[in-house]
Amino acid sequence: MSKIIDVVKSLPKLACVGKISDVDIVDAELQLRLSFATEYKEYLAEFGAISAKRLELTGIISVEYCNVVSATK
Repeated sequence: MSKIIDVVKSLPKLACVGKISDVDIVDAELQLRLSFATEYKEYLAEFGAISAKRLELTGIISVEYCNVVSATK
């Protein structure tokens, strides 16, 4: 397991979207015309997007302000 996965799992009151497919991750990269860092891809694959005690991290989710594609554009 990568360090990012361990760190995220240790956050208090963690809520996540859930696992995201490689196809959805590649689609997000194509929409943004960039390649995500390896750890970010691991985070997306495992969690999708997260919320943890006053912390929200973007990811692949239908909520616009938390969606990495919408937030980046």
